Amino acid sequence: MYFQIDFNQSDFYDDNFLIDVLGAYWVETGSDKYPPFEVLKIEVEDFKHLEDILREVDKKYQTISSAIISFDSPTIFIEL
Repeated sequence: MYFQIDFNQSDFYDDNFLIDVLGAYWVETGSDKYPPFEVLKIEVEDFKHLEDILREVDKKYQTISSAIISFDSPTIFIEL
């Protein structure tokens, strides 16, 4: 399933980490009047894959993270 992905805290904007390490990619929102004009999306295969994603986040930030997941619209916010 495809999810928009981002950090839940505004002081973490490491888009390169989301793209290079986690495999996220930019997708246009179709809005040309109001931001965001692009969002980062990621495909999550199953809960094991989500666990692997969080493990990579924990390794980078030396913390224990969690995922806040919404299905309306499909979004993952990484909480550090």
